[in-house]
Amino acid sequence: MTTPGQLAEFLELVKRRLGATEVRILDEQQGQPLAAGELMCELPSGQFLAVSFESPPADPQGARKRLELLVTAFASMLMEERGERRPEQEHALREELRSLVGRAGALDAFVMDARSPAVWGRAFDPPLEIDMGEPPHGPENVVGIDGKPISLRPSELTERARVLGVRPVEALAIDPRTLHLLPQAFCELHCLLPLFASGAGVLLAMADPTNLDAIYEAVRLTGLEVEPALASEKLIRFVLAWNYGGPGHERPVDDEPVSQPERVELAANVRDRWMRHFAFHRTFALVRAMPELATLHRGGHLNRTVELPDLVFLTRSFAAIYVLVTVFRPPLDELRAKSAISQALPHIEALVLALPPRDPPPSIAGAGAMRRPAPR
Repeated sequence: MTTPGQLAEFLELVKRRLGATEVRILDEQQGQPLAAGELMCELPSGQFLAVSFESPPADPQGARKRLELLVTAFASMLMEERGERRPEQEHALREELRSLVGRAGALDAFVMDARSPAVWGRAFDPPLEIDMGEPPHGPENVVGIDGKPISLRPSELTERARVLGVRPVEALAIDPRTLHLLPQAFCELHCLLPLFASGAGVLLAMADPTNLDAIYEAVRLTGLEVEPALASEKLIRFVLAWNYGGPGHERPVDDEPVSQPERVELAANVRDRWMRHFAFHRTFALVRAMPELATLHRGGHLNRTVELPDLVFLTRSFAAIYVLVTVFRPPLDELRAKSAISQALPHIEALVLALPPRDPPPSIAGAGAMRRPAPR
């Protein structure tokens, strides 16, 4: 197997030969240039080599040719199996983060990479993503409604969905057999629409996927997991007005008693998972925008407490590239939180550094290591 030292030497060679300021190995999903003048070359492993310069090369084609020749020369080394994290190591990190959440009274905790979009560990799994499989076909089963969102342009809708970490829905394909799951009055009140249901759960088109009360009630009423997706409010209301006209689609809200403990417990669990999900995406974006991140590899530190009206988070950097983020619902018990973080940080740091790198270790000069997030 290729060792981290061999990869480090290769990256340093590329850096010297091309006069680059930074060389990174990216995972498959991130194989797109990130900045003007950056060169990108696919590796035999399926990853991508990204080379950044202080200023664009005077001869971009010549620089690309030299990069391709270097990759070809080291192809046999780069073809070898890449190191993977062991499940027991990931599990240990997750358990330590969960323990921190409990001791600190937090909502969530995660470790992020200051120089890439990678997340090294999270206290909780992401919410369930409904697998729609093969949707039913034929006019008797599916009603297709195609239209341009009016309240949000497609690009705006897609960007907002990305920020929230949910699916964007620009055109609705409805299976009428799911419409009986939720009453029309409930759907109109919260501007949502059940699109698809399976044994795994229900996919909901929502004008506001962060409406946790609606998610809770949808789970309680259906007895199923729920995945919210972002759709145009006008498109949802049009479909509700057009497609809920038949008498067979109505069902009173009180058909399912609130007192069923299994449904109430499931609804609370699903709501809390999506609460953590939205808090994670929001916090991750705010931390990524902090100017301190750019100084960590030069000896800087990030030790900030950020208080928002509905969210509080504490950041602690370690090992020159990683950031532990602990998220809370206000009010914050600052003494309890900081004490728990101080106790947990050495253990978390040891667990993160023990994870086998897919790429060169983050401490290697001139090379930024990008890790694949933990499997969903």
